Amino acid sequence: MLYGREDGLSKSSEPELLLDPPIALQDELFHLRDKTRADTLAHIHNENAYAAAAEERSPGWRRHRERVLQRLMAPSPPPPTLWYGGGAATGGWEHCRRIDAARGPYPVFCRRRYSAGGVAESEHVLLDTNAVPALLASEYQPDARFLGSVRGLSFFAPSPSGALLAYTVDTTGEENFTLMVLRVPGTSQEGGTGGGAAGEAGAAHVVQAATVEGVDAELVWGGAAAAAGGGSGEGGGGEALYYLTMDDTGRPFRLHRHMPLEAEGGGSGAGAGGSGGGGGAVIFEERDRRFRLSLSRSADGSRLLLLLRSRDATEVWGLRFERNTAGPAAAAAATGAGAGMAAPGMAPAKRPAKSKSKRAGAKAPKRPKQARGFAAGAAGAAGAAGARLEWESGFAAGGGWECVGRREAGLSYRAAYRAPRRGRDDGGGVEGGGGGGGASGEVGGAYYIVSNDGGVNPEGALSVLSAAAAARGEGRAAWRPVCDEGEAGVQGERTLLEVQCFEDCVVVAGRQSGAAAVFVLEEQEREAEKARLRVVDAAALRGGGAGGAGSGERVAAEGALALGEGQWSLELCAAREQRCATPPAAP
Repeated sequence: MLYGREDGLSKSSEPELLLDPPIALQDELFHLRDKTRADTLAHIHNENAYAAAAEERSPGWRRHRERVLQRLMAPSPPPPTLWYGGGAATGGWEHCRRIDAARGPYPVFCRRRYSAGGVAESEHVLLDTNAVPALLASEYQPDARFLGSVRGLSFFAPSPSGALLAYTVDTTGEENFTLMVLRVPGTSQEGGTGGGAAGEAGAAHVVQAATVEGVDAELVWGGAAAAAGGGSGEGGGGEALYYLTMDDTGRPFRLHRHMPLEAEGGGSGAGAGGSGGGGGAVIFEERDRRFRLSLSRSADGSRLLLLLRSRDATEVWGLRFERNTAGPAAAAAATGAGAGMAAPGMAPAKRPAKSKSKRAGAKAPKRPKQARGFAAGAAGAAGAAGARLEWESGFAAGGGWECVGRREAGLSYRAAYRAPRRGRDDGGGVEGGGGGGGASGEVGGAYYIVSNDGGVNPEGALSVLSAAAAARGEGRAAWRPVCDEGEAGVQGERTLLEVQCFEDCVVVAGRQSGAAAVFVLEEQEREAEKARLRVVDAAALRGGGAGGAGSGERVAAEGALALGEGQWSLELCAAREQRCATPPAAP
C-alpha cells in the first residue's frame, strides 16, 4: 500500500502534510481494518476469549473482580439525617427531610422539639410530599379550581410557631407556582407543643385565604417573636407570610405581606393590610425589568433580606419585621399576577401568559435615579415612620426598610444580617437609631457583605455595615472593610462568594486554590487589628487530622487551620438549613 499523496484520493484535510512522493509498504495486517470480514471478526473473538481465560487463571484478578462487584451491587447507606432550625427564630422546632421507601420516592418532612431539659422529643411527620394538597384546574371548567393532591413540592416553609406550614407547588411545569398554607392539627397559634402533623393525621386544614396562584417559589415567615408569645396585630404581631409575585414575563417583581389567619377569620382580607381583593399587601415593587427579586430570612429571624439582581448590578434591602406595618392595598397597585387569592373550588385571578415578544423586545427603562427619600438621614426617618419610599422604578412601603447599598453599574454583592451582640459594637451605635442604649443593653447589629467592590476586587471583599447606618440611608458610603485583603498567600488564591452570620461567628463560602472552601472570620479584640479569614480544613472535620475527629472539629470551629495539601471540597448548607447549636427550651 502507498503512504502519502495519491492522485484522485483525499487522504487528509491538510494534503500538504502528506508524503510526496508516496512510499510503498507491505502491511500484512491491513485487512484487520475491515470490520466486516468474517476472518477479522473471528480473530477478534479468539483474542477476547484468550484474554478472559488468562484472567480466570489469575487468583489476584478474581479477588479484585469480586471486590468491585460487591461494591457496585451493595445498597448505598442512607445519608445521615440533617436536622436544621431549633433556635428562637424557628420557635424551638427542628426540621428534617428524608426519603421513606414505604411512602414513596418523594421526601417526607419531619419535625421535633426540645423539652425543657434539652432532650429531643420524638419526631413527627409534618408533611408527606408523595401526596401534597394543591389547587388544581378542572378539566371540564377551565376557570374553576378544586382541591386535589400532587407529588412533590418546590419550597417548604413551616411557620415559627409550628401552627402553620406554607409551601409552593408547580402543577403545570411552567414555573408558575401555587402557594398553599395548611394549619397543622395539634398545634395552636400560641406555640402549642402538640405532636400531630399534616401528613400523619391527614386532617390538615387548608387556610382558604392563603391560596395564591402565580407566585415565585420562595417564601419567608415573619413576626416570629410575637408568634412565639401568642401576640397578634400589626407589625410583628402574629405570623406574616411574605411572598413574591411575577409580571407577564415571569420575573419576580412584587413583594407581598399577608396574615393568613387574620385574613381567614376576617373574610374580607382586612387583616392582610387592607388588600381589597383578598391578596397580601404589596410592600415592595421593582418595575425595572433588568432586576429580579429573591428573598430570604436572617439567621436571628428579625429581618427579611430582599435581593434585587441584574446581570451586572445588585441591591439588597433589609426589612425589620417588627417595624413593618400594613402596606398599600394590593388591589390599588396590582395589575399583574398573583394579586388575587381564592379558596379551594373558586377561580383565582390568573396570571397573564408569558410573552416571548415582550421578553425579547421590551425596552428596559432608564437607569433609576436615586430618589430624594434616600438621602442620608431621610431614608431612615421615613422607613421608621412607615412612610412610602419611592424611586423612579418602584417603591418600598410599610416602614422598617434598610438599604444595604443602592444599585451601581458593575457592583455585585451578597449580604447577611448579624444580630446585636452584648459588649460588641459593629459600628454606628444602637440598632435602629443613633446614640443611646437600647432597652436590652445590646449594641446594634450589622450587615456583613461580600462584594466585588464595584469591579475593583473580582475575587471578593468582605465589608460590614452597621444596621444603624443602613437605617439612616448611608448605604455603601458607610461600608467598612473587615479584613486585610493583602495577606501573604491569599491574593489570587482565594475567592469569596457568599456570607452567613451566626451568633458567635461569621462564615464565608468561597474557593481556595480552586476547591470549594469555607472560611471563618477571626475577629480581633483590639479594634486597631484587622480581622482575618481562616479556612476550615475539611479533612479535620472528617477526622483526618492528627488529633482525631473530636479535636479536628474543635480546631476547625475555632478557625485555626490553614489549607493543607489534599484539601477536600467543603460547602455550606443553605442559610435556612443551618442548625442552632443550643435550641431554646420549649414553652
